Amino acid sequence: MEPLSYATVDPTSKHTATFIFLHGLGDCGYRWEPVAEKYVNHPALSHVKWVLPNSPSRAVTANRGAVMPSWFDLYNFGVPIGPEDEEGMLQSRQKIYALMDKEVQAGIQPSRIVLGGLSQGGVMTYFSGLTTPVKLAGLVLLSTRLGAPHKVKEMAAAHVAELPIFCAHGTADDMVHIDRCRTSLEFLKDNFGVRVAPSPGLPGVTLRVYEGLQHTINPQELDDMRVWLEKVLPPT
Repeated sequence: MEPLSYATVDPTSKHTATFIFLHGLGDCGYRWEPVAEKYVNHPALSHVKWVLPNSPSRAVTANRGAVMPSWFDLYNFGVPIGPEDEEGMLQSRQKIYALMDKEVQAGIQPSRIVLGGLSQGGVMTYFSGLTTPVKLAGLVLLSTRLGAPHKVKEMAAAHVAELPIFCAHGTADDMVHIDRCRTSLEFLKDNFGVRVAPSPGLPGVTLRVYEGLQHTINPQELDDMRVWLEKVLPPT
């Protein structure tokens, strides 16, 4: 299986933690470098390395078979009806795990790794982060939803309820409606006992909703994510 290519933004102080961030459909990891650079230049997160993988390119059914960067095939752009591309998700999951393994081999323990993503990258974050046998530092879910929920339930790790999760969504998102975000979080609550976090960085979901925000990010969201990251990946 061909490994993922990726960009990295190195920490500006001693490397003691890693954030692996997965881009959305049709995007690439390199475009997230400016965001990562702002974080590594913040004193409280200068120890965090960013790994920004590029998804494989594949034909996307929902886009009339056009080949584009995609973590898995999408059969439609609306609410999934019937089965999703679980095989594609499983293949990308293994490649994402290979990136995690590289960080562990470099001396970064899973408890010092955050996995996150936007949109389709967030779907893969749900799918990979909830089913990995090792407990990560936390998950970041931006403008996204849970994919293949029954497969996730079948494969879920025992520690899901103990994971810190940062979830952010805009009320005007017309690509992934905020109701799908809420439905996904309800699934985590009902099936795994995931609760609202008492404060950012503690086990459970820290949900941030942005009035009028479409399918994108804004400065307040990035600042809220920074506060959460400071809690789950403190300097050592």
